[in-house]
Amino acid sequence: MKERSLNQIASSIRKDWTDTVRYSNPADEERIPLSRPFTVPCKEGHFQELYYWDTYFTSVGLLHSGETAIAKNNLLNLLEEVALLGFVPNSNRKDMLNRSQPPFLIYLADIMVKNDEGGTVFLQEIYPLLEREYDFWINERTTFEGLQSYGHKADVSSLCTFSAEVARRIGFDLHSPDLKGAGHLLAEAESGWDFTPRFEGVCSDFLPVDLNSLLYGFETIMADFALRLGREGDPEIWAGRRSRRREKMAGYLWDGERGVFTDYNFRTGKKAGLMTAASLFPLWTGIASEQEAGETVKALKVLEFSCGIAATESGTFRNQWAYPNGWPPLQYIAYRGLDRYGYRDDAERLAVKYINIVESLYERTGHLWEKYNVADPLYDVLDEYKMPPMMGWTAGVYLDALQFTGRLPV
Repeated sequence: MKERSLNQIASSIRKDWTDTVRYSNPADEERIPLSRPFTVPCKEGHFQELYYWDTYFTSVGLLHSGETAIAKNNLLNLLEEVALLGFVPNSNRKDMLNRSQPPFLIYLADIMVKNDEGGTVFLQEIYPLLEREYDFWINERTTFEGLQSYGHKADVSSLCTFSAEVARRIGFDLHSPDLKGAGHLLAEAESGWDFTPRFEGVCSDFLPVDLNSLLYGFETIMADFALRLGREGDPEIWAGRRSRRREKMAGYLWDGERGVFTDYNFRTGKKAGLMTAASLFPLWTGIASEQEAGETVKALKVLEFSCGIAATESGTFRNQWAYPNGWPPLQYIAYRGLDRYGYRDDAERLAVKYINIVESLYERTGHLWEKYNVADPLYDVLDEYKMPPMMGWTAGVYLDALQFTGRLPV
């Protein structure tokens, strides 16, 4: 794309951030009120709430745009949810309070602390809330050998309602709701991968590689925070947790035949049969050894296509978190994870592929989109609902990819 057009997209994103900022309305009975303004994924229509893992990637883009105050408000709102609920929910919409999403709170906190937003005093204030978010995953989601799974805390009425929603998206039988199956799909919603063939319809029976990698990173960052705050004994506690997780993940989630960490079904004792982009999370959080990272890079060819990383290896699927769809957060995890282990050329190749597909579709449609067909951008994505134009993580990762490749306009 011409430099002028690239600048146009980046400038448009920076201008449009304010159109995604929302203020809670105390009279709104559908959402829990938040004290500070927050960003939503779309300028209008879909997704008008504060979503958990979306907000991390959005905030990365906000920081690249100089919108530090908005990014910090996002963090403070997520922390407010922890103070109120004991965890960060899927979103602040009340019917989504029965599950969480991938735990990215610690990573947003880490970015803001590194930017010295409030310094040690701020870190001292938020440390107990970060501990509380971590405790949610340990106390509510531990399933096997001290590792965690995605789940939910929905009652029967909520499961029936959710079952009806799923029926409209992927063809559940409305006349005979399978509540156990609906529970597994609600766990998929907590994974952020709603919906996907990755978990074979039994999400809660799996030890997900992304979740446990994120918690390893959580423990790593908390050890550093505890050290900075001089909290006697805490750094060793966090380091011990991290070490035990590493040992368990190496034992159960490492697939030596394919050369990747993967999801593990603790009910059947079998590893997942499908190769997915979740296997790149161990590189981003640093849990992989140098040898394991090298083997993962070799396996990358199964997921990489002409326009980026697909959610899964190729196949015929009905769910949107699968081939041929490539999702912005997975591109970010891929190129940032590869770069962490020194695979700069591979990382830049993937970042450029993401930049190119975003720009190509922007030229054709005038919009950024929630997800992209990474196998062939001339064809539609695999949808479960009418895909909305999106700022959110699409814009955030686009700006980060520009920064990563040295193309971000000043």
